Amino acid sequence: MPEASVIISTYNRPAHLERCLEGFRQQTELDFEIIVADDGSGGETAEVIRARPATIRSLSTTPGKKTKAIVWPRSRTSASGSRRPTT
Repeated sequence: MPEASVIISTYNRPAHLERCLEGFRQQTELDFEIIVADDGSGGETAEVIRARPATIRSLSTTPGKKTKAIVWPRSRTSASGSRRPTT
């Protein structure tokens, strides 16, 4: 179990997500998991996630349907880090 869970919320911002994920990749302390809470983005965002290591989990909704009320709580409950996420 990782020490921390990092939840990144995104919607149709693949370039920003790419930069964010790259920043986490360069960390010296790597005892964390990354969960991308994708609020129904298009294919470019999914490609950014697929190009990354299998350690990144993606929770997404149907493309084009913004449902943050669903994806955000699901991402919080799926976090497995020993440091539980806070609001």
